[in-house]
Amino acid sequence: MTPKVAALARIMVLVTTAFLIIIPASITYMWLLGSEELLLSEIPARWFVPPGILFEPGTLLFGVRLLCAGVTLLVTLPLLLALWHLRNLFALYQQGKFFMQEAAPKIRRFAGYMITYAFMKPIGGAGISFLSSMNNSPGNTWISISIADTNVAILFLGGTMFLLSYVLEEAHQISEENKSFI
Repeated sequence: MTPKVAALARIMVLVTTAFLIIIPASITYMWLLGSEELLLSEIPARWFVPPGILFEPGTLLFGVRLLCAGVTLLVTLPLLLALWHLRNLFALYQQGKFFMQEAAPKIRRFAGYMITYAFMKPIGGAGISFLSSMNNSPGNTWISISIADTNVAILFLGGTMFLLSYVLEEAHQISEENKSFI
């Protein structure tokens, strides 16, 4: 193994570890301690609010914020699990274990969690849109379900990685069979 690969793998272990801490911490901070003005300005941009729907100041009570934080963390859980498996994969690479049998399941789990995350994002967005508007005046409560290009990209990434995990597994089996002939 070259020092370049080991150093890059070490960096990626640190980066994924940092994201495993930063993502849930920032979600919690945003919903529980973020200003209502900031949150109310961000919600329409993220969840494609229909025209005419207004967010009324004073409607994001602490209980609503807590529920929104919980929904956002629940939706983000598959992403965090995907990062965890990716971190473990980079740790294998750091040890010089590139095409080992244990790499394929880690890639497959990463892929499966990414696919799950892509499907959960629109559902979570619908929950957030409802929760964030439920204390509005009558007629201003809404549910918005949106599928963005990032969802499609995540699905393709997950599907590609899922396929690659099986290719890696079969390549490892062929390699083992070839070793037995020598």
